[in-house]
Amino acid sequence: MNNDYPRKSKGQKSWELRKMQMAGLRIDPNEITDVESCSVDLGYRSSLFVSHKYYASSIENVINTTTEMFRIGNRESKYWESLQDVVDEVEGHYYSPNQPVNLQNPSPTVDYRSLPVYNSKDEFLKFYSSNSVMVVTGETGCGKSTLVPKLIFDRFSHRIAITQPRRISVKSLHKRMQEWYGKEVGYAMRFESCAGWETKIKFMTEGVLLKEIQEDGLLSKYDVVIIDEAHERSVNVDIILGFLKQIHAKRPTLKIIVMSATLNISKFTAFFNCQNFTFDGKRFPVEIKYLEVDVDDYIEWAVKKTLSFVNQSGDILVFLSGKDDIEKVFRLLCYNLRDYKISIIKCYSEILNEVYPLIFSPNRKIILSTNVAEASVTIPDIKYVIDAGFNKILIHDYSQGDVLVRCPISKESAIQRAGRCGRTTPGVCLRMYTRKTFGESFDDFSVPEILRSDIGNLLLLLASMNIPDISLLPLIDAPSPQLVDSCYNFLVLLGALDKKHTLTRLGRLIVDLGVDSITGKMIYESLERGCSYEIVLLVSILSCESSQVMALLGKIRNRQSDFYKQIVENNDLITLINIYKAGCFIEKSLEDNIKLMFKRLCDRINSKLESNPDIKVLNRVLLRSLFFNLSKKEGKEYFNLISRNTFVVPKNTTLEDDAEYVAYYKTFKSKDKRFGYLCMKVDPYDVLKELGEIFEDKKEKVYAKKQNIAFVIDDSNLYDNFELEEDPEEVVKLKRIRRCL
Repeated sequence: MNNDYPRKSKGQKSWELRKMQMAGLRIDPNEITDVESCSVDLGYRSSLFVSHKYYASSIENVINTTTEMFRIGNRESKYWESLQDVVDEVEGHYYSPNQPVNLQNPSPTVDYRSLPVYNSKDEFLKFYSSNSVMVVTGETGCGKSTLVPKLIFDRFSHRIAITQPRRISVKSLHKRMQEWYGKEVGYAMRFESCAGWETKIKFMTEGVLLKEIQEDGLLSKYDVVIIDEAHERSVNVDIILGFLKQIHAKRPTLKIIVMSATLNISKFTAFFNCQNFTFDGKRFPVEIKYLEVDVDDYIEWAVKKTLSFVNQSGDILVFLSGKDDIEKVFRLLCYNLRDYKISIIKCYSEILNEVYPLIFSPNRKIILSTNVAEASVTIPDIKYVIDAGFNKILIHDYSQGDVLVRCPISKESAIQRAGRCGRTTPGVCLRMYTRKTFGESFDDFSVPEILRSDIGNLLLLLASMNIPDISLLPLIDAPSPQLVDSCYNFLVLLGALDKKHTLTRLGRLIVDLGVDSITGKMIYESLERGCSYEIVLLVSILSCESSQVMALLGKIRNRQSDFYKQIVENNDLITLINIYKAGCFIEKSLEDNIKLMFKRLCDRINSKLESNPDIKVLNRVLLRSLFFNLSKKEGKEYFNLISRNTFVVPKNTTLEDDAEYVAYYKTFKSKDKRFGYLCMKVDPYDVLKELGEIFEDKKEKVYAKKQNIAFVIDDSNLYDNFELEEDPEEVVKLKRIRRCL
């Protein structure tokens, strides 16, 4: 050894070792003498993306969280907590609504000539003939969805496209219309189609119509387009209406019908500059009852008020906010009614296909439902409606991610819920809030989804149609410019759009697959790195209900078992892949859904899937997809390096306690705590290798200032040369080479 060279300080040696490791060079572990000095303190290069700062309070901008009604809805039920152990003992003893049922014609046969729409057919057809764009309203059950297209087809033989918000509505309406017209009626949904050259009337989900607009900008194969259930104001509906307005300007002969049970009529008629036609429904009187005071525990009062109607004739429909509340009320009612012969049916979107036949059974029944029963399902024989006054809406907070919030419904929804009774007999609607609360705390209409959702996929769809800016499309309610800018910036940073908002290869893949931007990025990176089989399998698992996915991790209890050690990788996402491959803990229905989604994705990916179970490769693919959710541990919590929001990891995570840096798939909020949903441990050196343009090691700058030097990496050859420059005022300049390892 040449002793003429000056001895390097401990700090300088540690810094150089870090640099060599960042450059991908092998390092002898024995050379690292000071672990702490070699640790990385990751920081976000904030100048790259700053517009997330606008959204620290976006939830409060969407709903009023200060009302007493909001506080009631988000208060824990003491009644449930006090009885939970008792009712758990009888769970399963009572009626289960999820047993397989196969009824050839579950909906009751109704003579369409007795429906209000048919009674007004002459007036409607005259109105239809004299208008090219129209808004049509009428109460749920009056026959709009089937008779409006039937009347038009019988009189004019027009080719008709009809959108529905839910797959079950598409199939049930198709089945009903097929009884009249046979093969002239078809349907189309994502990954599923039953339509051919003979099809003249086509039911479809809203996403399918958007796809058809993308392929045929004038919808030339249709004479009429009907947008049903428009009051739900999904993102797809608002975008479709914007396109239809543009299409009608170029093709005035196209008939457009915007149809709903309840609707903000003036807003839609003003948008299209058109007229409204309303079908008068024949109804029995409905008595609206309010409480004298607002309840303090709405789970308790939902149960007690339901029990008060049990000894009277007629079916009962109870509106609750979501699946978790339905499960609680279901168990409590099963316990209290264990000696009664009455069916208790849970009804929410995830199990709607299974329970749909049951709601038409002749037995006396209590139906516990989310807002899915407001319009999508017409339930006969309902005499009593109990309206808890809440629903859950998904709000995309650009500083926190997707947040599922329980909040008061709108007056529009309350009116819709009351209308579910009084069809075959006089009805009663009990509203579990006061008349004053209804007048002061309820908004007139629900917040449109486009104002509260992640619009990333929408922007990509528009880019695929050569629309680089959403402001070029007329919208009934346009998202704020700040929100749009933030979303565009994220898509550019993700690599789905270039700086001119033109689709990249990644963006095209996301649009073609019909997945969200994050899972689309996972698939794209996996195709580049030869592990597409594992990642497409993971995306198929993530497409399932989140509670089912988390339950899989929760079933792995014994961390000391050999089985646990074989499949757990300090990474919830990779562990899910291993669980599926091991074939354990997966219920058949969940496995079937995963296989179906996997097949659909494979059919749309134009390349053969490759398998590579190497943990390092999979980790880096996931890291490059979840970088926006990179977080660092601080005490018992983690904080997001970009948004600075904090969260904790749930108990059923596979993460070890020593994970300093993690990335998560999503976050969710429960009991005033934010949890990371599906987390993975992250190697900070992988971050610097893979994402050096986004994150930096803050210790580099500190060390450089102490040594009065600046370090520059010269990428002129394969290995990084470290040049020292005597300049105390200089900051660290670093050109990083992205290497695919």
